[in-house]
Amino acid sequence: MKLHIGLDWLRCTTEAPLSQCLPDLPDVEYAFFDHAKYGYNQAYGLDKFVIAAMFNESRPDMKTSIQLSGIGLQMIRDAGWTDLQIVRKYCDLGKITRIDVAIDLDNPEISPRDLWQSYELGTFKSITKNVTNVDQRGTDAGYTMYIGSWKSDRQIRVYDKSAQLKDLAAFVTRIELVGRSKRADAIARASTLAGVVPVAKREIISMVPSSGVAWFDDVIRRDASEFGALVPREDKSPEVFARRTVIPWLEKNADKLAPETRAMIALLATYGKQ
Repeated sequence: MKLHIGLDWLRCTTEAPLSQCLPDLPDVEYAFFDHAKYGYNQAYGLDKFVIAAMFNESRPDMKTSIQLSGIGLQMIRDAGWTDLQIVRKYCDLGKITRIDVAIDLDNPEISPRDLWQSYELGTFKSITKNVTNVDQRGTDAGYTMYIGSWKSDRQIRVYDKSAQLKDLAAFVTRIELVGRSKRADAIARASTLAGVVPVAKREIISMVPSSGVAWFDDVIRRDASEFGALVPREDKSPEVFARRTVIPWLEKNADKLAPETRAMIALLATYGKQ
């Protein structure tokens, strides 16, 4: 089983032409297909759950919705794209309405149930009271702990990924941050500056200051290698990119990010100015 750390889902709304919505991938041919859902009636791509741009030609007031699933994102990465390049493309194209970031851990000694035990003991500290678990042993779903609700603008899911994939030989626990609506857009735009994983980790820390579980706190607080300096675009210096795009946007939308994320962005924004 291949472990994954990074983007696992991305959704974007845009007014851009259909020709700009999907990346060019070698040996991949996109096609049109019917898609009668959420007011859309057509889609262009591979599949509505893989790589697709959904639209309704009879509704000019509706923007195109682009959806990239975990499988679709991996296909794009296999074609040579990085997560940063993907996020930057779609932040430039429109507004991000959902972003998922996953961290896979291959260790038979750890389990999502460790977090629930900490919660029951009162050592799990979270800013939200909406903490639930679903135990579906013996099914494809396995065990999942949810921190935050499905209706909130961000949620943490910790679950048995190997059970979901029916891989009985693996012991993979996945930590997943889900950002929705305006929060998703803020997380994505902060990620173009500081990196996808570092921003996700700080959003998780803001929700769970202390889990009471050593392995979880260690993973979330351990900085990814891409953190520590601005992440430059190919055509712009880090400082120019920060001053002209991300920083002005974040100044107007700071309330949509966790304090830990804002502090990191503020630190990175001064990089190179000393």
